[in-house]
Amino acid sequence: MSVLINADTSDGLKFTSDTSGEIKLQSAGTDIATVNSSGITLATGKDLTLSSTALDASASGIYLGGTASANLLDDYEEGTWTPTVSFSGASTGITYNYNDGLYTKVGNLVTVGFSILLTSKGSSTGSFWIEGLPFTSANSNVWNQAHPYAVRMSFASNLSFYAAQNSNYLIFVEFTDAGSPSFINQNDINNDTSIRGSLTYFTEA
Repeated sequence: MSVLINADTSDGLKFTSDTSGEIKLQSAGTDIATVNSSGITLATGKDLTLSSTALDASASGIYLGGTASANLLDDYEEGTWTPTVSFSGASTGITYNYNDGLYTKVGNLVTVGFSILLTSKGSSTGSFWIEGLPFTSANSNVWNQAHPYAVRMSFASNLSFYAAQNSNYLIFVEFTDAGSPSFINQNDINNDTSIRGSLTYFTEA
């Protein structure tokens, strides 16, 4: 059975239902898409164009490059987070001029950026952390480590940092001239320390 709409042989739009149960959408005699029990398949060389309306795939995600579970992109989001300074989890008396953060999450990969200016480092002691990551880091033996120099602090430049395993905070280390790392602690921080940086890490969220 065929149903013709504007049945001009050159410009007509044609819907055809054949014995296989498929419905084909054609324009000017050329296949555009096929509809069957599996869904809608665009013909080779044809694109799906969205202008002012977004494609909503929130229920199940989108497969890219294949239909295996590893090819399923089921999460994307952008947002803000609030980075907060602590010393091994304690933050007595710490105050800020500002503390801002942005993030983008694509699948299980999270990229965060942050900018902090302290007005007081408070009185707590311990290793220097930045808490409040928007997603818990992966519970993996592989460190979610930033490249050295990915962060700048007002008192030093030879730094690296990483997301602690299965946590929501960053740990900072400084490398000596001999290449040995040491944890940044409260004695390394000034009341007016500024910190800016970015990091990409894995999450299981």
